Amino acid sequence: RKKPDLLDEIMSFSTDVILSYARELAPITDLLVLAEPMSSSISNEDFRRFSKSHISRIIEKVGPTWALHICGRANHLLLDMVETGAHILSFDDNIDLRVAAEKVPEDVILFGNYSPMKLATRPQGVVETEVGDMLKRMSDFRNLIVSTGCDVPYFAPLENIHAFMKAARSF
Repeated sequence: RKKPDLLDEIMSFSTDVILSYARELAPITDLLVLAEPMSSSISNEDFRRFSKSHISRIIEKVGPTWALHICGRANHLLLDMVETGAHILSFDDNIDLRVAAEKVPEDVILFGNYSPMKLATRPQGVVETEVGDMLKRMSDFRNLIVSTGCDVPYFAPLENIHAFMKAARSF
């Protein structure tokens, strides 16, 4: 906030770089993911002022389908995330998916959000049960793609990933 003009300049430059990169990827992929690591730590007002228009510009200028992931506790940004034009909203595991689903239009897909650390550290049977429970809790909503809330740790046992997939496929 101390140097908003400088931040605007940095954001515009960053947006141009992302657009250039995304234009190269768009012809060879069906989905692009924009991971935004900092916005959950700022207010709605600052998100609207410094970030949202840049995210919207990227999504508007480059197809195909976009997923927007804002790391952390992004509950306060749900409606602003929808307004960016992203087709898919991806959430960390600290977001209550049911609450998000109640606020997000049905034509926007929710992507999430089983804990990657649970996937890596819990017993296989627990992973399968918890993913199944998450899907049951979300069964009223047709706009969910089950996934982890963030990157799967390299040390996650393959058996747990299979348990995750088994629960997802059996629902």
